[in-house]
Amino acid sequence: MKLPIKSHVTIQDAKLIWQAGVDAVIPAPLIAKNVQCFTRNDGLVLKIANQEYSLGSQGRLFVIGMGKASASMAQGLEESCSSLLKSGRILGHVNIPEGNPGRTTAIELWPARAAGCNEPSVAGVEGSYKILQLLEQATCPDDLILCLVSGGGSALLPLPIPEITLDEKLYVTRFLSGAGANINELNTVRKQLSLVKGGGLRRLCSGRRLVSLILSDVPGDPLDIIASGCTVANATTARDALTILQNFHAESDKSLDHIIHVLTEKSQKKESDDSVDDREHKNIIIGSNKTAVQAAAAKARSLGYQPRTHSATVCEGQAEATGRALIKESRQIFDGSRPDHSLFWSDDDFDAVSLQDCDCIISGGEPVVELVPREFRGLGGRNTQLVLAALLESLTTPENCIPIFLSGGTDGEDGPTESAGAYFDSTLINRVKTAIQAKELDPVDYLERNDAWHFFEKIDALFSPGATGTNVCDLRIVLK
Repeated sequence: MKLPIKSHVTIQDAKLIWQAGVDAVIPAPLIAKNVQCFTRNDGLVLKIANQEYSLGSQGRLFVIGMGKASASMAQGLEESCSSLLKSGRILGHVNIPEGNPGRTTAIELWPARAAGCNEPSVAGVEGSYKILQLLEQATCPDDLILCLVSGGGSALLPLPIPEITLDEKLYVTRFLSGAGANINELNTVRKQLSLVKGGGLRRLCSGRRLVSLILSDVPGDPLDIIASGCTVANATTARDALTILQNFHAESDKSLDHIIHVLTEKSQKKESDDSVDDREHKNIIIGSNKTAVQAAAAKARSLGYQPRTHSATVCEGQAEATGRALIKESRQIFDGSRPDHSLFWSDDDFDAVSLQDCDCIISGGEPVVELVPREFRGLGGRNTQLVLAALLESLTTPENCIPIFLSGGTDGEDGPTESAGAYFDSTLINRVKTAIQAKELDPVDYLERNDAWHFFEKIDALFSPGATGTNVCDLRIVLK
């Protein structure tokens, strides 16, 4: 039997559903779920994801980390290991963005970059050296190294190889990001230009006990890509990095000549990880985009919606295409028909809520944005770009079929801004139509100049929940 459509659907519902997804990946509760500390006859014991690690009477816990969620992860760890904290046997250093929530006693929270600027910095390099200095102290057989990894870790743990400078590393990162490289492509290059990425920390911890707790911000949760795989064997090579640069025509930019030269020389050398003793190394994912999507769906059901969900398992394409596809496919689903040539829905996805009953779509993933030259570029990120493309697609939709649409980064940031994303509904669409007719607003121009943030600022439709202390890609909510 077809369920009744909710009589009163609002933007507030979309925000509540989004927030429930974020709340499910707040790090402290995830840490508490996975880490317990207790005393046994032979001393203190840490239980991590059902495996016990004895610290005996002398062993210490060395906590290192990097990422947008690592401050909250560190705070949660201290709360879960209060007896170890009281005994003075926790030492730690974690690289985080400025302004990230978290309060710790023994673990130093190091501001490794400015808020809203997801790029490597001098402060990040200094913090990375501090982590290496801390690891040198872990010499007791009963010591345990615990690495807290979350999204944004690549920019927060910069330590370039001696052959290049930080400025060169920053330049190639900006080049690839601006060209529309996805996170897999970006991190494949960054790993080859770093002393600690691509298994660098793994090599430094060879022969010692190392456990990494990972909050994944990469679709499909590939361990060697999340935060550039610092504690994971590198699955890609310098030749792979060169291929990516060639695909984005890096040879046309003379400022990248030295980077290409360094990678070319590196590709001609034998690469080996055979000397690493990682028998006591563990990598454990404690949360991901799928976790957030499932929690958001539970909230939607509690509000009376019948949601269909999708969490991307591979990197998505351009934000504009993703936004338009979400509108087109939601329109078909809400009409009770299967989407044609779907970007999101496999046959398995259709085993859940029937198409006739679905009135809510929850989608998770991470698209990319190809940036125009700086002299033409405005302000925004992938979420505002995606929502603006979706808005343009909705301008031709009959008013009674316009959905409520919201997209936001789960970290509370969207590109170089402090907004998570944006939203619209039929009321906002009508305001935009009026402004277009009066030639007061040209959404196409804002989209083409990557200036979606200013567009949504003008119509008061920015979504700004503030820094969340977590990061598992993006959540998109579409309500009938």
